Amino acid sequence: PYKGNAPSIVDLISGQVDLTIAPIPVLLQHVNSGKLKALATTGAKRSPIVPNLPTVAESGVTGYDVGSWYGYVAPAKTPAGIVARLGTEMLAIVGSAEFTEQLKNAVGAEPSGLPSGGFARFIADETEKWGKVIKAARIKAD
Repeated sequence: PYKGNAPSIVDLISGQVDLTIAPIPVLLQHVNSGKLKALATTGAKRSPIVPNLPTVAESGVTGYDVGSWYGYVAPAKTPAGIVARLGTEMLAIVGSAEFTEQLKNAVGAEPSGLPSGGFARFIADETEKWGKVIKAARIKAD
């Protein structure tokens, strides 16, 4: 485990570790300089930043789809009208060209917005997906 991308990349370039997973923009300068070789992206589809780079699934690990996501949540007792307004405003921000471009350049992400009900279903699906992985791998919290 590392306390950030920078130390893992330093160790990768110096040969201390054989592999790392980090946001595309963080790695791209090292790939372009020839210090690192990009193997695959971890999401379900190719990144528009590096469209010629295959996904892990395309590289032979069928069904592999691992990505990071962020969401906005509010306390459970937040009035429905406020939740609706926040949802409307957040979808507008996420859908803006300026936000999309900034997020793509900063972390290589492609923003997508979900209404609050859709986001709740997404969280439930992710919880189920990773719960199965945790059980199958017998992962325990220390």
